[in-house]
Amino acid sequence: MIRTGPLVALLALAISCAPAPSPEAQGSADHQPVVRSLSWPVSWLVERLAGDLVDHRCVLPAGEDAATWQPPGDLVAELARADLIVANGAGFEAWTATASLPASRLVDASRGIDLIERQARTHRHGPGGEHTHGAVDPHTFLDPGLLALEAVSVAAGLERVGADGATLDQRLAAVQADLRTLGAEWDLALAPLLTAPPVDADPDWAYLFARVGLRALPSSGSPPLGSEAIALIEHPSATGYDYMAQSRAAMEHISGDAHD
Repeated sequence: MIRTGPLVALLALAISCAPAPSPEAQGSADHQPVVRSLSWPVSWLVERLAGDLVDHRCVLPAGEDAATWQPPGDLVAELARADLIVANGAGFEAWTATASLPASRLVDASRGIDLIERQARTHRHGPGGEHTHGAVDPHTFLDPGLLALEAVSVAAGLERVGADGATLDQRLAAVQADLRTLGAEWDLALAPLLTAPPVDADPDWAYLFARVGLRALPSSGSPPLGSEAIALIEHPSATGYDYMAQSRAAMEHISGDAHD
C-alpha cells in the first residue's frame, strides 16, 4: 500500500511547480545547468536522470546527518546562485526551514505525496547525533515506490532548467523500472512479518512498511527493528552512494533482525 495520490496528478504538480531556468541557463546553449542536491537519495536521482547533462553536486557532507547538519553561510550563498536546488523535502533537510533559498529554483521532491503524520520524537541513527523530527515523517525515500514518484518531480525540474527532455524521459523510465523491481523485493522481504508475532520497528520505516500493511511503532524494545538499517540508505557507503545497493543491504539487515 503506497500512501500517494495518482501518478498523473503528481506529474502535473511537478510540472506546474518546476522552477524557472536562470538567465544563464536560458541564454547559452552551451551552459550546463548548475544543480545542487541537499541529501543523498535525491542526489542519486539527479545522477541517474541527468548526471552528464548538468553540473551536479550533493552539498551534504558524507559524514553528516541531514536532520542536524547546518551549512555554512558561503554554501547557502552558492546554493542561491544554482539553477536548480533539489531537496527530498517533508522536513528531511531540517535546516531549509530557516534558510532563505529561492523558491522558484527549489524542487521539493516529496511535494504531492500523502505524508504520514506522527508525534515529534527525539532519537538517533547513523553517524549523526540526537535529533528531533517534526509532525510528519520525512523518510518518504525509504519506500522505492515513493522515490519513483519523487523522480517525476526531479525530472520535471531538470528539464525546466535545460536538460534534454528526451534523454530525461528515457532515464526516468529506467529509474522507475528499477525502483519497481526493488519495491517488489521489499514486499517479499516484509511479507513474513505480517504473519509473525508483533515486531517492534523503528517508526521511520512507516512509508515502507505501509506497502504491505505493517505499522512501524516501537514499544519498549531497544533497539527497535530497523534502527541501524536506516543509516544504510541515508548515507554514502565506503564506495559512494548507490540507493539500489544500499536499500538491498538494509533489506538484508531487517530480514536478519526479524529472524534473530
